[in-house]
Amino acid sequence: MPKEERPAPITPAARRRRRRRGVLIFAILLAVVLGGLATVVLTVNDGRNWHRIIRQYGLEAYFVAPSPAPDLKVGRQKQVSPAAFYPSRLLDRVLERPDRFDAQAHLPPREACERLKTSAGPVPTFTETNSDWECLLSQQFGSAPDPASIFVQVKGSAREGLRSFRVKLSQTDPGEERNVLQHALDAVDRFDLDLTPDTRRYIAMKLAAKSRFNSFSANYTLSFQGEITDDRRFNLIIAPRLPDGDCASPPSPLPFSPRNATVRVPIGCLPWRTGLEASMPTAVGR
Repeated sequence: MPKEERPAPITPAARRRRRRRGVLIFAILLAVVLGGLATVVLTVNDGRNWHRIIRQYGLEAYFVAPSPAPDLKVGRQKQVSPAAFYPSRLLDRVLERPDRFDAQAHLPPREACERLKTSAGPVPTFTETNSDWECLLSQQFGSAPDPASIFVQVKGSAREGLRSFRVKLSQTDPGEERNVLQHALDAVDRFDLDLTPDTRRYIAMKLAAKSRFNSFSANYTLSFQGEITDDRRFNLIIAPRLPDGDCASPPSPLPFSPRNATVRVPIGCLPWRTGLEASMPTAVGR
């Protein structure tokens, strides 16, 4: 009798491969069925559910086509000289009324220094060396072993005017912090500084919160920082911003081009008038 062939034994590895193949086929069929159901749910009612999901997750820029741009017909543009649009006086390179650009008159340095004195406070010290001057004021508050105090130091020169205004606040006595703050703000208000009311309120808010800052305000740079060696002492420094031009060297105008947004044109030197009617060039208008 012929021998019957016995089936090859199924190894565990082959059994696992068959099981994985069956799981894969089932997963594919399940994905197809679920995908079909999801497609039906999202596309009914003109895709209302689909658009709702896109709007909820902010995906309009990726899945929604933008609306077509309107059909605009732009005719050929003709370049016209600026003189056809603006009066000739606006294009004149000569300053028409220089008196309107004069800076605000300031007090003489000595008189501005004397204004720092309060009714019950010490007398400030004003010294002059050649063309430089300095104003100093120191005042203590309270009777603590290390009393709270303010120290005001203002420096300048006859030619350049004010160089720096510095107030040092030593808040070593917690009971006198409000008094020190008020006298420091009074010193800023009494001296001849061109600070707007908003700037003065900003300084008062920052000093009251002991919040350090560096900022610009009109023609001044403002800085309020604590000392490294003692976190109870702070320095408020107000300094004029340096001009970015000189009357002796006016800025060179940019080459004309239709693409230039602005054209640099010097319009004149602005005199700086003090209480002594001393005039000096400070900047070049642009």
